[in-house]
Amino acid sequence: MLELPATPFYSLLEGNWSRSIPRMARVRGIGGVFFKSENPEALRAWYARHLGIVSEGDTGMAFQWNQPDNPSKDHCTAWCIFPSTTAYFGETKASLMVNYVVDDLHATLRALR
Repeated sequence: MLELPATPFYSLLEGNWSRSIPRMARVRGIGGVFFKSENPEALRAWYARHLGIVSEGDTGMAFQWNQPDNPSKDHCTAWCIFPSTTAYFGETKASLMVNYVVDDLHATLRALR
């Protein structure tokens, strides 16, 4: 579990982030949003019909984006709906997984530990 330093709550509300929370590697974006469904085909059809998110194949799609400080470097955010029985999430029973794109994965993991 992530433990934040003892800091008065008002400093967080005032936006005083640099003194409130230790600096860690920057999150640049969302690398993927993955969720389970009892009926993935119907849910993918709903997203296509109502939100224009059309799956490429039988799981999902990729939203293309680039970094403001490096516009020539392409990235994408995977958006996927899996069957509720998928093993893709590993041992967890979670129905949703979000992956982040960070500047330095090892530094982020050290800071979170």
